[in-house]
Amino acid sequence: MTRLADHRGMDLRMHLQATIPSINALMIFTVEKKVAIAVMVIASRNTHYHVANAFGCGRSTVTTFLHEFVRSLVHKGGHLIKWPTTESEMRDVKDGFRALRGLPHCCGAIDCTHINMDLPRNEQRPCNDKRVLRNLGMYRLCQGGDRLRGATFEFQEFSFPEYIVGDGGYVLLPWLMIPFQRPEMVSQRHRNYNFMQSSTRIVVERAFS
Repeated sequence: MTRLADHRGMDLRMHLQATIPSINALMIFTVEKKVAIAVMVIASRNTHYHVANAFGCGRSTVTTFLHEFVRSLVHKGGHLIKWPTTESEMRDVKDGFRALRGLPHCCGAIDCTHINMDLPRNEQRPCNDKRVLRNLGMYRLCQGGDRLRGATFEFQEFSFPEYIVGDGGYVLLPWLMIPFQRPEMVSQRHRNYNFMQSSTRIVVERAFS
């Protein structure tokens, strides 16, 4: 796997070495192997059982490494993932999204990756994009008018508020634009919008979906 070579990688390595213990004195895991276990869970969507079998360890070991890997990423890299804080930064974001397929005033794209979790039967419950969205701080901020509240974009007789784009798994909201579903696609305009919307949204799917 890719080496943790640059200064951010070295910081992460040191943090992981300090926070992730060896589960058993007879089973020593290198930092690279711990990261590989965590990344396999996130990227492959396999269960902890399958990942544990692939690496010859227990499911509790997989769980420990996954939790500590995520905590380390947040601790060492959380400042790299942030909402624009100035009008200039937001304008750059809007210009970038508009340059993709021409959607005006778009401030971002949302998606999520579903990861299999080994949970007790009485704690298992269905989870979809809508439920994930409702539990996000972003949702509460936008619903409360504390985010995506910049000036509207005027075009002909239309006014566009700031918004983000998501796929059909989400619900349509004043600040969240989703594609037209098949029964609604009655004109070429609907198809054109769906093409522009999906071509804009693809950046987040390429990132981690």
